[in-house]
Amino acid sequence: MTDCPSHLKSCPFCGYEATLIDSWGMAIVLCANCLGRSHHFTEKRDAINAWNRRSIPEHDRVEIFRLLIEDNPNWREELKQALAKLRWGYGAF
Repeated sequence: MTDCPSHLKSCPFCGYEATLIDSWGMAIVLCANCLGRSHHFTEKRDAINAWNRRSIPEHDRVEIFRLLIEDNPNWREELKQALAKLRWGYGAF
């Protein structure tokens, strides 16, 4: 069994600090700023490792940020679609 990593990388969606939530036998990494999140895992180390492995190319981060700041009533749905196109195993909301 490997040790649990202690460092969480910042949120790949918005760059803010991420938080590990470990409760009721499930672990998830969550960004309180944009609500980006990992899958649920039974082990903390798996949630942390999955979160830290992700990376978003710069041009995709710019597009995601644009969708977040535009005055667009459909921004949430458009953001979900943009993230789905990237085929991550992680949800944003």
